[in-house]
Amino acid sequence: MQGIGKGRYLIRKRSSNLHKYGSSNIPGSTPWDARKILLIMGHNIKVDAPMIASYVNGNYNVELYADGTKIRFNDKDCLIPAFPENMDVCITKKCDGGCPYCYEGCTVNGKHGFIGDYVETVVEGSDPEYPTYYYPFELPHWMQSLKPGTELAINGNNMDHPDLEECLKELRNRGIITNITINQRHLAQNFCKLVDWQERELIHGIGISLSDVTDPFLEVALNGLDNVVIHVIAGIFTAEDMMYLQAYKAKLLILGYKNLGRATEYSKKNYHIIMQRIEELKANLPMMRSLFEVMSFDNLALDQLDVKKVLFNNNEERWSQFYMGDDGGFTMYIDTVAGKYAKNSCMPEEERYDIGYKTVEEMFMDIRNKYGKN
Repeated sequence: MQGIGKGRYLIRKRSSNLHKYGSSNIPGSTPWDARKILLIMGHNIKVDAPMIASYVNGNYNVELYADGTKIRFNDKDCLIPAFPENMDVCITKKCDGGCPYCYEGCTVNGKHGFIGDYVETVVEGSDPEYPTYYYPFELPHWMQSLKPGTELAINGNNMDHPDLEECLKELRNRGIITNITINQRHLAQNFCKLVDWQERELIHGIGISLSDVTDPFLEVALNGLDNVVIHVIAGIFTAEDMMYLQAYKAKLLILGYKNLGRATEYSKKNYHIIMQRIEELKANLPMMRSLFEVMSFDNLALDQLDVKKVLFNNNEERWSQFYMGDDGGFTMYIDTVAGKYAKNSCMPEEERYDIGYKTVEEMFMDIRNKYGKN
């Protein structure tokens, strides 16, 4: 990020069709309309979308809009967060998708993570000798410490986590912006549920992990759901897939290939194919900018595809307005199944740490201290 004048700002603007995601965080729509021009450090920034979150984080302000625009600003010469803006959260390892390149190693026998429970509570004022009880749903301690406006990206898998809907209700009530990713294989059977959850504002954005670009239901989902982003993996996504998808003018999130879980063995067997597809994708990036409404990347994909050079010609000023920071700078990862937190989901076991009774701020500061972000 580059400072301008006396202060410092960073803009992730959805109206340009290119930006970076720390994780798949797509804010949703709200029922009101808004039109805003921000004057930040002498720059006019027009946002034609409703604001869905505004908060102070450390020494700077954050404004988040329904079209995905995020603006960070202050009158200092640096941006220092006190808590993560975005969190990638694994809530389950149970999945019957069987993807051979699944980095989480999900299986049909995988376990669900702890995301809350019903807690026996005495009704206030009831007879102490014969108390009356009720059973409210209570989030785990770390979720209770989330700040309003924080964006969560969770994995839905089979969408059968027994506590997911209650968890989403509590998160919504706390002002948390939750986005969910679902494999295309599970899309049709969960379509009505996703529509319902968006209507009740339990979820905002929906990421669809692409598995079959020729599936006609994909178009149904893109037209029937709000704020949908197609997730593809560098090394798996092909030029043929790109040509099929471009007809939809979809929003595209390109994820880097992670050598974890089953993806490790898959890459050993298919290394040359994966590398060839990565090179083809890299070569096609300039053309793809005009084919998709939005084209986004996670940090791993930025590295694997050399996006700074290919799309920005290593121009630091343009890059500074696009790049949202290193992993651990403004983001972090939570694995609720293992009860661990880490800088990101690629970290080895020895760099994943027990959540215990820590707050989100405590875990985030620990990560920033460990990786020299403070």
